[in-house]
This record gives sequence, structure tokens and C-alpha cells, in this order.
Amino acid sequence: HRPAIFKRPCAHVVAELRKELRRASPEKALSLHQKICDFEGQTPSARLALAFAFKRAGNLNEFLTISNALIEERTLRPYQKNRLYEQLGNVYWNQGKVEEATQAFKTSLELGVDLQSQRAQWIKLDAMQRPLDQAKPLMRYLAGKMKQKEAATWLQEQTVAHPDDTTLNYLYGRNLFNRQKFPEAIATLLKMPHPFALIQAEIHRVSAAAGWHSRNFELAKTQYQKFQEVAPNSGEFERATQWLERIFWKQNQEIRGSD
Repeated sequence: HRPAIFKRPCAHVVAELRKELRRASPEKALSLHQKICDFEGQTPSARLALAFAFKRAGNLNEFLTISNALIEERTLRPYQKNRLYEQLGNVYWNQGKVEEATQAFKTSLELGVDLQSQRAQWIKLDAMQRPLDQAKPLMRYLAGKMKQKEAATWLQEQTVAHPDDTTLNYLYGRNLFNRQKFPEAIATLLKMPHPFALIQAEIHRVSAAAGWHSRNFELAKTQYQKFQEVAPNSGEFERATQWLERIFWKQNQEIRGSD
């Protein structure tokens, strides 16, 4: 069922076009993606990349046209659909189409493809239930459109104003961890449990990592053990196991050093 060799796209030509993409402007990238689509026979993957190129170039009508066509064709793989619905949700939100954004984020979440994505979509859905004066900056933060200092200040202010908000505490705790404020991150993350299981598992993992970096090995051990109990897949379970072995080794080394 393969096409004749003279009808197949030259891999070297496509590779060169992809190399050009690395330094191309959004407008130039469009023409390059269109050429790749032609060379690759308008495959779903190539058209998805073209759709994202239209989005980056600010042509949302073309982005939505290609996206909706791909969804109707049902040819995308799960991880491709997940990326597409994420971007669709963001576009609809920015256009003020809350119902369409909600459906897109729900679909992405239900695909269950990627842990980080699932946590992000849950938080976006939570954000859209909030008052607009809180939802808008929260969505800006999730989209990476806040500078580091602005994000840290806003999250701190929000956790002070809403001390029982589990999601804001989680986000601020991660922000503190990323800024290497490990004791503060631990205190914030462990303030209260989170209702979404995947976020609660991540709280255990990040708290454990913060304990390790701050040399609080007992806390790190406890949190990795809790993470292990709720690990969302075998890979995450194995990661916790490896960290626990490292902690036990470190504790034994310190005990021997003190003898």
C-alpha cells in the first residue's frame, strides 16, 4: 500500500524545511508548514502543525477551520487531540466563548493523555468558575503570560486573601519551589489537601523534593511514601521508589559519618 518511491516526499527536503522553521518568523513559518504539508501529502500531523502555525501568526480563523476539520475527520492520535483541545480551549477563552472553552478543556482532561496537562486543564476549568477579576489573571498565569515577579506577587496576594483556597495554595507552593524557597513551599503545599487526586499526588511529590533540597530527609521520605501510595502510573511509582532508595542511602551515610 506504500506509494511508489518517486511519489514519496524526499526526507532530506522535509528535514531542511524543518530546520528553517527553527529561525523563521511566524509569517515565514506559515509558508514552510504549507510546503511540508504538500510534501507529506496533507497528513493529519502536518496539518495540525500548520494549524498551530496559523495560531502563532495570529490567524485564528484558519486555526479554527483546520482544527475543526481535523476533529471531524477523527484521524488524530490521542496526544495530538490533547494538544489541539488545549489550544482550542485557550483560543475560545480569549474570545470570550466560555462554554466552548469549557468543553474543550473537559475533552482534553478526559483524554487522560498527560499528567501535567490533566492538572492544568482541571485548574483551567476551576478558574472559569471564579469571578472574572480572579479568573482572568489566573488564566494569564496558566498561559505563562505573567512575568516571574508579577506571578509571585499575585499568587501571594491571592493566598493571603483566600487562605482556604486549595488550588491557589498549590500554585503558590509550586511557585515558591521553582524559586527555591523550599521551607516556604513545604508550608504552603501541605497547608491542606487538594480535591483533585492528580494535584494531591503532585503536592506529595513536590513537597518531597522540597524536603530533599532543604535536607529535611524525614519529611522527604514521608511525602515520597505518600506519593507512592497514590502514584498515577507505574513510572511515577518507580520514580518515588528510586527517590526513597536515595533518601535511605543519604541517611545511612550521615549516620556513619556521625559515628
